[in-house]
Amino acid sequence: MKKYIILVILFFSTIVQAQIQIDSIQFIGTTADSLEFIVHYSKLGGCLVEDTVEYEEGESNIEVNIFSTDVAPLATCYRRIQTIIKIKKDIYQKAIVSIMMRYPIGGTEENPEYSIYQIRDSKEIDLLNFTSLEIYDIQGSLLLSKNITSEKGIDVSFLPSGLYAVLIDRKYIGNIIKK
Repeated sequence: MKKYIILVILFFSTIVQAQIQIDSIQFIGTTADSLEFIVHYSKLGGCLVEDTVEYEEGESNIEVNIFSTDVAPLATCYRRIQTIIKIKKDIYQKAIVSIMMRYPIGGTEENPEYSIYQIRDSKEIDLLNFTSLEIYDIQGSLLLSKNITSEKGIDVSFLPSGLYAVLIDRKYIGNIIKK
């Protein structure tokens, strides 16, 4: 009988842990010394109480860890979350962005105990070949935002005929006319 109870408890704890994933990482601009990105991620499961960002610099790479704490594992929450990260310009070859989660494992409501942080999702940004292309309509609405490296062309077949502004790495480079 004890074997079955332990199995059920292990199965239940696996079910209630939150599912969290990085949806996209989008370049949003540069400053004199850094590149800025926004990390879009979503979470299904328990509710989060905190998000903090820590950077761990290596010789040619930087690790960016976004720490979250699941405070209500039995609740069903769905959240889309955004966190801005800043990476020093012209130093690193790639950035590794990870979402780290920890879960309540006991204690009291006033003094909860948590598990250690675990990586739940991770993505890499190639900072050497990184270029961001954006296309805006004449009203200023963003129609396309794409990270490009060495592509020969960009598919704009979905755009209707008209005049569009093109930006590369958030700098205006000119207009295009689609006929």
